[in-house]
Amino acid sequence: MQQLKNEQEILLTSQAALLFADMEKHVTLSMQDRIMITSRIRIRQYGKKDFIFGAGVSVEEFFFVGSGIVCLYANDEKGNPHGLQFGIPGWWITDMDKFLSGMPTTYFMGCPEACTLIVLSKNDYGLLIKELPVFAEYFRIILEKKYAAAIRKIELLMCEPAENRFEKFSNAFPGFVQKVPQYVLASVLGFTPQFLSMLRGKIRR
Repeated sequence: MQQLKNEQEILLTSQAALLFADMEKHVTLSMQDRIMITSRIRIRQYGKKDFIFGAGVSVEEFFFVGSGIVCLYANDEKGNPHGLQFGIPGWWITDMDKFLSGMPTTYFMGCPEACTLIVLSKNDYGLLIKELPVFAEYFRIILEKKYAAAIRKIELLMCEPAENRFEKFSNAFPGFVQKVPQYVLASVLGFTPQFLSMLRGKIRR
């Protein structure tokens, strides 16, 4: 039991260090800030193809990716998944709309590969935003960046030819492209897996 507790503490410390490294790209943290944030986060590990949440549930958590890859999907009327967002190490991800509104989500979130996540509950998110100005400033910056990235993705999907879309995305996120299954990459780019396979073959030739 003590060994397990020690392992959990080591994991929490290592993952918290990754979070603090990301935060300090944008804000300056005091030791007191670090202690308070660490007291409010939890660590959760998922296996490959595990689900984090599914449609119909309340989204009560925000996730920081420590390792692995996470994807948020929507299903079309035929049940085919379409990738809306993805999270790689150093990124935050959740269904932000439902996280804030408290309404049940219509999406599902899963792990194309095994991952370790920092989990921040809705209550603790609100508390840290209220109690730590530095935390509020960090999330202001993060959410502004996520909004800008969402607009760029819409532009990519709507305005770029398929080959350019694949090339630009591959250049921007080579690790994601190399690691995820083809059906995941296809869903994020708005392709069918068959079309993506054909496009990759064309590029290789």
